[in-house]
Amino acid sequence: MLDSKSDIPNPAKFLLYQDPFVGLFDKDIEGLGFCEHYGSLVEVFKKHKENNENFKLLFEFYEKLANVLQYKSELGLKMMTAYRNKMDEELRFILGTTLPSCKLAVIELKEIWRKLWFSTNKAFGFELLDLKLGGMIARIESAELRLTQYLSKEISIIEEYEEERLYLLREENTNILNGMYFWRTLVSSSKI
Repeated sequence: MLDSKSDIPNPAKFLLYQDPFVGLFDKDIEGLGFCEHYGSLVEVFKKHKENNENFKLLFEFYEKLANVLQYKSELGLKMMTAYRNKMDEELRFILGTTLPSCKLAVIELKEIWRKLWFSTNKAFGFELLDLKLGGMIARIESAELRLTQYLSKEISIIEEYEEERLYLLREENTNILNGMYFWRTLVSSSKI
């Protein structure tokens, strides 16, 4: 897991918004066990939700967020590894099981986030979450399409997985992560 010297208090933001094909932070998170970490948090937040009636909505939000992150945090790494090792059966499993589960988890997160938002905020601002989470759903659908095309031999390569991953947030040979906090820099390195 992360070193205590990391300046990022919570990697959930960049793990949530990172694109599964572009994988800007895949090299940074390699070997840090985020999938298992967030998977264990699902049960923790579920228990808190059941035992705290006054904060049920808040803990349900965190439960849904952890659920998305258990699928999505290492999704790009898993797809790239399977692709590079020509593990077509693993890619079929990701296409048929992991990606649909991840998409459903994002939809559920968006629904609970909406309930939480409108229970404490005015309407203004949620349009950005609609765009961010809707964009994430669209990118998962693009991943489904591209994997389908690749597995059916309609395309011969997945260009994004042909490129080497680089460190952006992690100091090489350490578990220290540095922060990056703005959505526009988390989803793509493109300036278009």
